[in-house]
Amino acid sequence: MHDLAVVGLGALGTHVALAAARKGLDVVGLDSGSGDHEHSATGGRTRIFRLAYTFGTDYVPALQRSLTFWNSLSSRYPETRFETGALMIGNAADPEIAKAVTAAQSCNLPHELLDASAMSTRWPMHHLVPGDIALYDPAGSLLIPPAITARVRADAEALGATLRFHSPVAAIKESSRGSMITLGNGEELRSRQIVVTAGAWSGRFVPEFTNAVELRRAILHWFSTPNDFEYGPTQFPVGLRRTGNVRYSFFPQVDANGIKVNLHSPKQVVPQPEMREINLPSDFDELVDGLKRTLTGLGRRTASAAYVESYTPDYRILLGRVANTKNRWLLAGGSGQAFKLAPALAEHLVELIQGEVPSLSLDGVIRSPGTPAVEAVRGP
Repeated sequence: MHDLAVVGLGALGTHVALAAARKGLDVVGLDSGSGDHEHSATGGRTRIFRLAYTFGTDYVPALQRSLTFWNSLSSRYPETRFETGALMIGNAADPEIAKAVTAAQSCNLPHELLDASAMSTRWPMHHLVPGDIALYDPAGSLLIPPAITARVRADAEALGATLRFHSPVAAIKESSRGSMITLGNGEELRSRQIVVTAGAWSGRFVPEFTNAVELRRAILHWFSTPNDFEYGPTQFPVGLRRTGNVRYSFFPQVDANGIKVNLHSPKQVVPQPEMREINLPSDFDELVDGLKRTLTGLGRRTASAAYVESYTPDYRILLGRVANTKNRWLLAGGSGQAFKLAPALAEHLVELIQGEVPSLSLDGVIRSPGTPAVEAVRGP
């Protein structure tokens, strides 16, 4: 019998497997796919990390704990992260910009506040309009999900975890002695505890998850640049823009497609996580016009890609024991935030499973499955 079975080996599942293996647990991980998670919430090749967070101070301790992990990982595997710093640009009165500034100042995070003149010297490709400020977070970085997940997986396996791909879970049956897991090929496995980390597909194993989240399709775009080096990781910090209705996140160029941009128009709600069609919004041309007015030097759109994420109404991540079960746990509903926090989330969950008092409070970041949402907030 295994100590822990992890159902779903995307970013969160592999981190949980590693955290549990570090505790000496006998871990088996199961995933229906090949391990290439471009089709899931890990899609899009790059992710932003920052400490001065637009959701405020509650997130800073978890981000700092995760940063310790990212520093350690990239010191061994440099391909997992680029230390670009992060820029948050927008009107000083914008709620997200204001929360990021408050987080930086109240948590004594290293940061710089830059006006238009300073930005024109440091990063002239960004155009600030009257009322805009720029917050520079030197701890910010560009995370590379495919490289990170591969290395975390390898580290978990090196510690004894068994991670199995092309192994879909057909059924889970609980008993007083643990759970019986039946695979699609009829094979049966037994585990004392089970963690479901199947992202937008988690409702297959935790039915109440379906009503607890909204599936939203994000569409990412890449644009050509006049000079690869000017917009590369060493010259172009990752970040986001909040200038009136011009709202997007931007990512330095790491391949021939150019820079990546997530235009923050409302994401389309979809009924199934497999619905990854690229349907441009009716205001797409207007969104691109706002992008190019504030971020100069961009050329044609070179590529687009879509993936589906699960969002809770209050943007809190679902983490904890599933109601009315003895040994089933859930970590899902990342609401666009889970990847950057994955090391801290996984550590917290494994401590709970072990019956330990978690070493880090995640108040304001997570809530237990089945508990009602708190106040709604504006999403990233």
